[in-house]
Amino acid sequence: MPNPLQSLAILLFLTGWARAEKIEVEQQKPVVSYITFDPAHPPADMPKLKADEKAFCAFSFWIDTNFSFRIIDGDETEPQRLTIRAAKVTLKLKIDVYLPKNASAKLKAHEEGHRHISERVYEQAEQEARKLLAGYVGKTFKLEAGADPQAFVQEAARACTDGYHKQVTERSVRVNDRYDEITAHGRKPIAEQKAIELAFDGDGK
Repeated sequence: MPNPLQSLAILLFLTGWARAEKIEVEQQKPVVSYITFDPAHPPADMPKLKADEKAFCAFSFWIDTNFSFRIIDGDETEPQRLTIRAAKVTLKLKIDVYLPKNASAKLKAHEEGHRHISERVYEQAEQEARKLLAGYVGKTFKLEAGADPQAFVQEAARACTDGYHKQVTERSVRVNDRYDEITAHGRKPIAEQKAIELAFDGDGK
């Protein structure tokens, strides 16, 4: 059973590093950790297992966003405006696989299936991030009188982050949950790869 952990990191700069409108995305390789535990004495920081679970796969998708923007002063006829010039984005995926001592080969294969699902979803992460950022980078927005430009940009970054988790994290949750349904948490005699494909087919994307 997977457990998603979401993160939000927003850095805002009113600087000159962006001379042209652009989006830069750094997608880091997934970081995977394996933790072996004693079922009688599980680690305190381990997510609690449900009655029908013997192992656990936790995944965390991160997106760090840096926006560069320019403020255009207003006058009597035009309000103050703000142009988002560029975005630098870092994407990360952290996976923790918790396995009991003496785990069976079938149980290990099942949890590897969860890992594979999250990594497969992550393969589309850059594409999803670029789609969201394209709605802001290169665009000019009118600011209300007295509005804080940095607060406006922070809200834009937060909207991108929320959208990213909706498209990426929530998809991973759906497919992983479907995978557990198909396999009965690894108890059914079905090949993991087949179950993975069925889970993605059922997601409709």
